Amino acid sequence: MRICLLANAASVHTQRWAEHFAENGHDVHVVSVRDAKIRGVKVHPVTIKRGIEPISPAGILLSYAKMLLHIKRMVKDIDPDILHAHYVTTNGLIGAFAGLHPYIVSTWGSDIFDPPSTSIIFKKMAKFALSRADAITATSKILTAGTQELAPQGKYVQTIPFGVDLSKFTPAMKPHSNKITIGCAKTLVTLYGIEYLIKAFASVHKKLPQTNLLIVGGGPLHNCLKKLADSLSIGDSVDFVGPVPHDQMPLYLAKMHIFVVPSLSEAWGRAAAEASAMELPVVASAVGGLPEVVTDGVTGFLVAPRDDEAIAQKLIQLVENPALRSSMGAMGRKFAMDNYDWNANASMMEKLYYNLLAHREDR
Repeated sequence: MRICLLANAASVHTQRWAEHFAENGHDVHVVSVRDAKIRGVKVHPVTIKRGIEPISPAGILLSYAKMLLHIKRMVKDIDPDILHAHYVTTNGLIGAFAGLHPYIVSTWGSDIFDPPSTSIIFKKMAKFALSRADAITATSKILTAGTQELAPQGKYVQTIPFGVDLSKFTPAMKPHSNKITIGCAKTLVTLYGIEYLIKAFASVHKKLPQTNLLIVGGGPLHNCLKKLADSLSIGDSVDFVGPVPHDQMPLYLAKMHIFVVPSLSEAWGRAAAEASAMELPVVASAVGGLPEVVTDGVTGFLVAPRDDEAIAQKLIQLVENPALRSSMGAMGRKFAMDNYDWNANASMMEKLYYNLLAHREDR
């Protein structure tokens, strides 16, 4: 099967989908505005040279029209059996104009919950792209519901999570130490609420000085968050690791005893699912898709967003109770195995491809 993905080649999600299908013997192509190498996959970077059109709404529209025509020709030359766009308001719109079928659109989260919820133009763009799709998928139940509201009446949206590679994200023995490491792995932007974790940790560390905080991820708020930690007199106990490749994430999760996701918005919760797969109890905000990933009181705790006092309370409870950490971690691993096994989730997508092809041949 020849598969063409309209997606960001630099995204770890795109890379995992593409590599999975390539490893299963498919001929996989990725058309992307960002170039990146993907093992076993042909990446077609979209490079459009601006002409003399001015930097104005009309000029931008003209550049975008040129890009659409260019991508349409690229897709036609690839001649895929399946065209699959990831992110509805950009690649989904491009795929809709490509006019090739079977055509699948997968929503990721911000393409449904952000611009389409506040902008009539983006809402119409999303509706148009979804109306042209033969199949629609979303990564979580809450995202499925949001996507369904924009999809044509009678068109079913299927939930297919991105999943966790359970062979890589496995429970690890903790180093022998009296220290308890609380961790987080998110991009350092306002959306992910890292400031509330740092404030919560200040309260935890004051009561339980055997704790430290490990923050994995880079972003524009790095210096600001570091200054916040210093101002709270916990700078020496907070380690800002910076960005790391996704395949190295298990090495850092293995150093943690408790994982925190203090996000203000989250379409699904991959980081929480990966932490659960490694038997870490998770303290997470009760927003978006996180309540689907974290079962309150069973695999971790859910707290209100922006509530550093609630985060601190749950962290203290977990630090002081090793048995609770262990039991929640074990239940988290089981939950990840039952619901977010990457191989099972990827097989769902592959089955969808085959079903669409069979339906086309039956016509």
